[in-house]
Amino acid sequence: MKKLSLRLFVVYLGLLIWGVIIIIHSFSLVHQRRDAYLGKFDDTLTVGNRYFQIKQGNKQGFRGNVYADGGEIISTTIPIYDLYWEMDKVGVEPKDSAFFMARVDTLISVLCQLTPKVSREMYEQRIKEAYLDYYAKCRLASLKKGSKDKFVQEQGRRELADLKAAVRKKYEVIKISVDIHPDSWVRHTDWDRIRHLVGEKERKGVYYAGFRVDERYVHHNAYENYASSVIGMKREDNSYSGIEGYYDSLLAGESLKYRKLYVNRVLVPLRENRHIQVQNGCDITTTINIEMQRMVEQVLREKLEEIRPKWGCAILMETKTGAIKAISNLMMNKDGVYEDIADHAITESYEPGSTFKTVALLAALDTRRAEVTDTVACTKNRRLTVQRAFEISDNDGIYNVTHGVFKHIDQFLMKIDLMGLNTDLALETVNARYAPLDGKRLSDIDYNHVTHGYAVKLPPVYMLAFYNAIANNGCYMKPYLVQEVTYPNGERKVMRPVVVKAQIAHRDVIAKVQACLEGVVTHGTATRARDAYYLRMVKTDSTVRPLLAGKTGTARIYDAKSRQYAGYNNSTFVGYFPAENPQYTCLVLISGTSLDAGVVAAPVCLEIAEKIQSRDLSLQNYKYRESLWNKMPSVALGNVFDLYTLYTQMGYRFQQMPKNYWVSVSPVDGRDSLVNAHAKDDKNLYKYLKGASVKDAVYLLERRGYRVHIEGAGKVSDVAFKNDEAFLVLKNEAR
Repeated sequence: MKKLSLRLFVVYLGLLIWGVIIIIHSFSLVHQRRDAYLGKFDDTLTVGNRYFQIKQGNKQGFRGNVYADGGEIISTTIPIYDLYWEMDKVGVEPKDSAFFMARVDTLISVLCQLTPKVSREMYEQRIKEAYLDYYAKCRLASLKKGSKDKFVQEQGRRELADLKAAVRKKYEVIKISVDIHPDSWVRHTDWDRIRHLVGEKERKGVYYAGFRVDERYVHHNAYENYASSVIGMKREDNSYSGIEGYYDSLLAGESLKYRKLYVNRVLVPLRENRHIQVQNGCDITTTINIEMQRMVEQVLREKLEEIRPKWGCAILMETKTGAIKAISNLMMNKDGVYEDIADHAITESYEPGSTFKTVALLAALDTRRAEVTDTVACTKNRRLTVQRAFEISDNDGIYNVTHGVFKHIDQFLMKIDLMGLNTDLALETVNARYAPLDGKRLSDIDYNHVTHGYAVKLPPVYMLAFYNAIANNGCYMKPYLVQEVTYPNGERKVMRPVVVKAQIAHRDVIAKVQACLEGVVTHGTATRARDAYYLRMVKTDSTVRPLLAGKTGTARIYDAKSRQYAGYNNSTFVGYFPAENPQYTCLVLISGTSLDAGVVAAPVCLEIAEKIQSRDLSLQNYKYRESLWNKMPSVALGNVFDLYTLYTQMGYRFQQMPKNYWVSVSPVDGRDSLVNAHAKDDKNLYKYLKGASVKDAVYLLERRGYRVHIEGAGKVSDVAFKNDEAFLVLKNEAR
């Protein structure tokens, strides 16, 4: 018993001594390495067999979002993935191979959808065939490894190690996302599809059947081409253009540098980094209206694709406030596709052409030394009234009336400066152009050219703002693009409309110029901008006014290389609507066309005005509303029950209800609330498809066994048949 007690005492004593040694050693290690593990050194430190290294890390808050005026996200930060596939991570066991080969064809199909430019045959070669070859070699090496012969075993081990090493050195990169090419991004949904194919249970670390991703974040415009050049795009130097560049200091999230500790190249968390938090950037709410932006871009794109110029731009602005509701810049790329890649409307200047004649006319009339009823010498030895010379855009006529008031060009330019045209509008975009009219480089020799828009250059948005002042009865509003900034703490800064000049000219003079701008549309150079209601009513009502008022401008493009004006034009129309009570001002500029502005730009502006007006009855004056409701437009073809419901809900009565299912409807002359329904022969409905809605046309054709192909937008403009196929061409009503 005593011997046992002695042995236990010895054991306890030994453990105690061992514990004391451990405590002393631990204390020594802590004392020696404490500062190292706390990161209390500058660069590198070696303590015993431990190598300590400090590196700089960076935490970046998310960039703020950019919103439309209705709260829709225009640009935001989204996660994207770099996708890789590594053969050695698939596995070479028979069950791994069987699992992968059962899904490889579907996986290749997904990859083909992600990267259409890479053929299926290429993926078959790089994935399926490569893996089968790798699997066969690995299985052969594994068989050798299991041999009883030690030499063969060693040979198998070496071959297997060499195969895996070769694959690890260079794995197959299936897809790498590129910031400037959104179409090539692997999104979260794409990665989920791949993970779903191989299943969660088969996951091996971060790999799914050999696939893995690296996640990163990019700032992206959610609406392709929707004012993207004005909203802002990331450039090669990682800076931003447009609004995003102008407000970059607010949008960019907080950037915070911190220290990272590595011990023998393994990351060890530092206590000081536990509570590192960074703030995200501010959110910006723009004045852009997504629905209006969609309409403006669609109309502009249709015209550009029809005539194929180099580029075109369109701006829509609220008359009373100066808020830009839509802005589109479409330029033909090297593939012949129109994209919003360059901001011509704000950051570049052009000779405005005859749209500048409005400036000259207003300046002359505001001196009270000229009147629109005065006669003036025009081209071809004609004498016309000032108003008529303006309506037909006579160069000599406008120059003579201006020169009759201002004998020297410097007097003319001084008057323009007093009207506010030379004011820097300071728009909220990077590189917004400010191009005042430079009187120092202009002389009386240039006077004639200046009055009809040559020898001077302005950004299109400056001409828009000046016309907007005329539409606003002389009040010059500053165009603006941002209406609110929301800070991370919830505070908001609201941008208010800014008046550049309370009155650019006398009110009665503004009214005269407004009448002249209406005359340009009704019987001048912009007759293609006359709306359908005006054309219908002017025959019986001489007091009816057009929807649109404005001025055309066709300027030859100057070629700096040849030092002469080329054979192509900048065709512009600037106008406002409704003419009786302006709510919006619109500019359309189409560059690189041989056609005049009255042919290409004016109809685009009209279509934009009609599309916006059709969605907002408040834009129509009382007389127009009354005529709209009491003189319902005719319907070319429709279902009788649908039309009966529509017309009765709006207070109309049918003179006689037809028995046929398909009818056309027209108002009864002299009766504001009575309409006629004309029955259509069901067997010959093809005759009446023109003018019908696409819904009714498709229903009728498919019911009769046709496969329908649709092109364009609007109502049915034309229909053609080929065997069992029907081709519908849609178009908004031609004016």
